[in-house]
Amino acid sequence: MLCPEANRQQIENVNDILSKTKYNIKDTKDIIYNAVPVSWDDVDRCSAGSSYTGIFGNYSTDHKLITKNGDNLFFIRPNNHIEIIGATMTSEVFVVVNVDGSLVRKPLNEVLKAINGSMCNRSFSETFDFSNGEENEKISIRSSLSIITSDETNESLAISSYDYSTTSNEYPATINLLCTTQGIFLNESEVGQHLLMAFQQDENTGLLSKCWFRSDKTRFKPSEETKETDAEKKDAVKKGLATSEKIGTKSMGETLQTLMVVTIPLIKPEPIYFGYEQGYEKSCFESHDNKHDFEEYRSFNEEIDNEFFGHEEFYEEDVLRSVSLDLHTTTTFAARVSIGSTYELEKPIPKYLERNPDVPISVTVINYLTTQELISEKDLIDGINRTNILFKDCFWTGPINENGAMFMSSNLTEEDWEIIRSKVYLKSVTNDFEF
Repeated sequence: MLCPEANRQQIENVNDILSKTKYNIKDTKDIIYNAVPVSWDDVDRCSAGSSYTGIFGNYSTDHKLITKNGDNLFFIRPNNHIEIIGATMTSEVFVVVNVDGSLVRKPLNEVLKAINGSMCNRSFSETFDFSNGEENEKISIRSSLSIITSDETNESLAISSYDYSTTSNEYPATINLLCTTQGIFLNESEVGQHLLMAFQQDENTGLLSKCWFRSDKTRFKPSEETKETDAEKKDAVKKGLATSEKIGTKSMGETLQTLMVVTIPLIKPEPIYFGYEQGYEKSCFESHDNKHDFEEYRSFNEEIDNEFFGHEEFYEEDVLRSVSLDLHTTTTFAARVSIGSTYELEKPIPKYLERNPDVPISVTVINYLTTQELISEKDLIDGINRTNILFKDCFWTGPINENGAMFMSSNLTEEDWEIIRSKVYLKSVTNDFEF
């Protein structure tokens, strides 16, 4: 299982390597990569000239990676405040979907026009058009790498999400398509911290259940395309595991280590402020000093990034083992990401799911590596390079605060800022940064 102290050592090791190598891509020499616990996988950010440029947006989401045992993984990516974004088209991103019981590879623009329950392993009967009404649309894409430091051959994991824009479970602000080589899995955003997971039908009861993802060690090095032989694929299928397929952009090739999140912005209802039904009084937000919200949020997130979650419970004596990791160069491999064990029964899908055509879709590609040791500099850089190969298929790549990313910028409305401000404060006073 994942050991918190080993994970902490890995974070320190990764950040030490990155501080010395100054890893960058293309011409982004001022953008430094770090190991961070929270990834801002936002659909949009504030327009240039705003007080909150590159920090907030009308569709803001925090993502974390957690294991079934409640431990936290980390992302290796550029700084959250000024991240690297690629611009591409929905026709250039591919997913694998369920069509009449068979997995079929299709371009994202085709899939978005008609998403039904069977296609994404859900039980709803409706067919949704989540496109913006055009045949092809411009989208943003980002990448990150995660390292699973564990003494087990597999780990159960999921994405823990906090959507600042969702104020009611009946009106989610976004839909997330979790895309693997075993299909796509539709997850709607919810109020508060919630898990984005796979869905699978139970063979005994016939009921659909939310499921963890599982990661398994493979033979592939961090620099390699994870392309399996036919025999390896047949063996994986017999075990119910994922096989290597071509998802994502063309340059990614065949992959089995990728969890891709397609975030689709929906039309939001009139702002709903927090009341007694959420267990918190509105007055606790009204009494907060508005003038310091932004600086508190920035410093609070920087503190979390720098202090590795900043929570003492990760380091209590009763959950730690004496761990001293050694540095090797051949013990890091690509992790196979597959559907894992059952978490809970599927909940009915909300009735109100209508695409906001004015806000572009965002795609986040996460590649996983697994090791029992501290990762070497070569394996770390190879893993980042392999993940960032997707930017070869983008017609623009650069920091989110540059002109090329303006298409995913928005004017933060006063109503949305009030909701975000309230949730920022709510998370700070309720310690809601851990699931």
